Amino acid sequence: MRSFAIIAISIVLIGSAKAAVPNATDTPSRTGQYPVWDQVPRTDDPQIVEWLKSVDLSQAPNIPLSKDGTCPKSFDPNICWWTCNGCTRPDDVVVCRKAKTWGLTYDDGPTRYTKYLLEHLNKKALTATFFIVGSRAAESPLVVAEEARLGHQLAVHTWSHHALTSLTNEQIAAELLWTSKAIFDASGLYPAYFRPPYGDIDDRVRYVAKAVGMTPVIWTSGYDTEDWQIGSNPKYTEKSIITTFTSWIPKILALKTGFITLEHDLSGSSVITATKLLPIAIAKGIKPMSVAKCVNGTPYRKSLLVHTGNSTVPSIASSTSFPSATASVNSTQSSGGPTVIPISTPTANSATRNALASGSSIALVVLAVVSYSLL
Repeated sequence: MRSFAIIAISIVLIGSAKAAVPNATDTPSRTGQYPVWDQVPRTDDPQIVEWLKSVDLSQAPNIPLSKDGTCPKSFDPNICWWTCNGCTRPDDVVVCRKAKTWGLTYDDGPTRYTKYLLEHLNKKALTATFFIVGSRAAESPLVVAEEARLGHQLAVHTWSHHALTSLTNEQIAAELLWTSKAIFDASGLYPAYFRPPYGDIDDRVRYVAKAVGMTPVIWTSGYDTEDWQIGSNPKYTEKSIITTFTSWIPKILALKTGFITLEHDLSGSSVITATKLLPIAIAKGIKPMSVAKCVNGTPYRKSLLVHTGNSTVPSIASSTSFPSATASVNSTQSSGGPTVIPISTPTANSATRNALASGSSIALVVLAVVSYSLL
């Protein structure tokens, strides 16, 4: 009977899952507010204007903006544009240091499905890296706080999930800083790592990211699960992704380094699939862990910006272990860092990604039953 109750509750949730459009205009936000959710932050916003006074972007490479991250027929390979030719720089994180280690990452959350993934990982005593969209962090700060409490690494996936090579230097900085601020307001932690949406990064994006104290993480070439396409592309199903992942195992075991995958906590289907990939790898002696742990890095910096003269220097905590996170929603000052403007959560709901509504309703019912069976 309880299983039927879970299904009934899920059906009710599905019926009420239509996304609402933010009741906001395209104007600078009032002091102390977040930008409009799911839109590129305005660079004339009072908060970003203040932040950018301490960020030196004067030496950024003069690379033309892309059109929505799309590769042109020809471009200069010296700009090291990962999207177009797979080029990486030494500071890009693309693999784990030790063989048979798995940098476990989930993008685009938090969503309503994230809590089920957190429950599963917690039961298996596993931690991962969650690349968080700033708009989603502002929308669901308690989920972000729970991710931190459980020891997962929180990382930045930009405010609006736009292709970064298509944005100005100031817009890129705004995307990263606002997301860092939203994550801090929820968890008390400032992330030191970010993942560019679609892996869209060139040397100009790298320069801006470094100027605000962030290290890029992509994923190991050839290890994109494509799980976000379940429900929208018939080529990709839970079964096909499991089959593909299983076929990777011999290659993974032969690697001299570890590897980093691309997965998502975007939909019920992607979360269910994620829980089924883990035992396949673990059975072969592969160890899933956060990116920071697999590269022996420090996941967080001490403050949003540290001012040293006219330059901005990232302040990275000396410990390589995860800090003990305590939820501090709408905190007004970082520990040991500069005073920041308090942020109030907008009253309007964010427009939920179309992908959440497309092909995920049935998965929500299934996910609820699966989650119940794991209890």
